[in-house]
Amino acid sequence: YAGFLSNDSTFYFTSMRADVEEDNDHFFETSWYCYLYKSNYSSDNHYINTEALPNTINTPNTFNTNFCFNKKQDMLIYSRCKRGDEGDLQCSLWQATLGKQGWEKPKKLPSNINEVGSSNMQPFLLDCDQHQVLYFVSNRKKGVGGYDLWYSIVKDGKYESPINLGTTINTEGNEVTPFYDTVSQTLYFSSDEHLGIGDYDIFYSQGALSQWGEVCNMGVPYNSEYNDYYFTLNQDGVSGYLSSNRPHDDMSESDTCCNDLFHFQSIPKKQIDTVVTEKPSVAEKIQALLPITLYFENDQPDARSTSDTTCANYHTLCEQYLRVHNLYIQESGIGQTGHFQATQDEMAQFMRDSVATG
Repeated sequence: YAGFLSNDSTFYFTSMRADVEEDNDHFFETSWYCYLYKSNYSSDNHYINTEALPNTINTPNTFNTNFCFNKKQDMLIYSRCKRGDEGDLQCSLWQATLGKQGWEKPKKLPSNINEVGSSNMQPFLLDCDQHQVLYFVSNRKKGVGGYDLWYSIVKDGKYESPINLGTTINTEGNEVTPFYDTVSQTLYFSSDEHLGIGDYDIFYSQGALSQWGEVCNMGVPYNSEYNDYYFTLNQDGVSGYLSSNRPHDDMSESDTCCNDLFHFQSIPKKQIDTVVTEKPSVAEKIQALLPITLYFENDQPDARSTSDTTCANYHTLCEQYLRVHNLYIQESGIGQTGHFQATQDEMAQFMRDSVATG
């Protein structure tokens, strides 16, 4: 996963492979780790001479993953992750420089990037005239949701305090795998909360730093009913790569445990189906329920009053409401075309789990 094609036709990617192989097809989970690889992309569209990056980059028994280069490709930033006590991955960002003898020993980015108690990963480095911008993913405190997209201005090798990309991009869910196209000034990323087709969908938004336009779904075929992320564009601006656990070839749905790399060529917009039907809008959900019958306690509290305030307390009103909950359950479903029992069960659950608990 996480493929990147450089200007010299070297293809870099991440792969999860077993450190210890056995005679059968079973591997212990603890023997699987991620390492960075490179391959030559030939003129006949083949990937040849695949090899792992040196051990100075690929630390054994570690998840070495989620990388990016600077414009000169003489600096590499990537994630190193280890499993925590509860089995979850704890990630930090590291930086390596390409010297005369190859990649030098990586250095961990400063603590304002690798905040204690948080995972920091999936970097994308943008070279500007007077500075650089590091976009990355973090679940640090004071975020919007779970994993958010953040950025840090880099001047003379010093990383300024990270800033959240804001609520246009970040949601209560998770936003991951940022990629920024400087030509179109467009950020590509994946989210499990923005309106989409599958679990993680690929989205895009034009802007920079904390100023962003409307977030748009890439649609199919870029997105599927599965997880789609690590979107990147090649230098030609029309082809690129993405990662997905969608079925392909002779795979069955049961085989979609892991992410594979997919290559794409730009598809005219008229051929892209951006209509999302799997997750209907709120208005569509309401329309599907119509016609409905509303039941409510008319003129309560304070009958025949036009006041917009009341002396009644919430606890008393809630108790009065619950005394007639059987009537609400009995009457629910009238006006629908069927499924009365299911509707009454939902009403009973609502009364029990929402109303009765305040």
